[in-house]
Amino acid sequence: MINTLCVSVTDLTYKFLPPMLEKGSGGVIIISSVGALVPGPLFAVYSSSKSFVLKLGISLHAEYDSKGIDFLTVCPGGVETEFAHRAGITRSEGMSILTPKEVAQQTLDAMGKEIVLVIPNKEASMKIVIFLANLLSHKMIEKIANSMIKKRYDRDN
Repeated sequence: MINTLCVSVTDLTYKFLPPMLEKGSGGVIIISSVGALVPGPLFAVYSSSKSFVLKLGISLHAEYDSKGIDFLTVCPGGVETEFAHRAGITRSEGMSILTPKEVAQQTLDAMGKEIVLVIPNKEASMKIVIFLANLLSHKMIEKIANSMIKKRYDRDN
C-alpha cells in the first residue's frame, strides 16, 4: 500500500515535472483522501499514506507555484468505486457517496484557481468532521472514530 500510495505518486510526479518546468507551465493533480485529515483506526496505513500524499501535494504547490506549475491535492470523501463496494460503503448509510464523474468534474473545475486542497463532498457532516478533527485532541478523535467503526461492526455482525 505504501508503494502504491506514496512511492508511485512521488515517482510519477517527479517523472513528469521536468517537461513542465522546461515549458514553464503545467498542472499536477494528486489524489489524497479525507482519511488523510482524521485518524483511521483499522485503516492506519491507508490514512497515514494519504497524509503523506496530502503533505506532498501541498509542499509541491508551495515549491513550484512560482515556476508556473499548478498542484492540486484532492481529498474526496466517499466515492463509488470498487474499494467502496468491497468495504460495504453505500449511499444508504446516510453518507454522501460521490460518483467518480462528480469528483473528476469538481477537481477539474478547481484546477488553476489557487486551490491547494479540494474536498468534493455534498454533505455538511463531512466538513464538520474535518473541522472538528482540527480542533479536538487526537485522543478524542480516536474515541469518536473507534465508536463509529464499532457501531458499524456491531451492525454488520
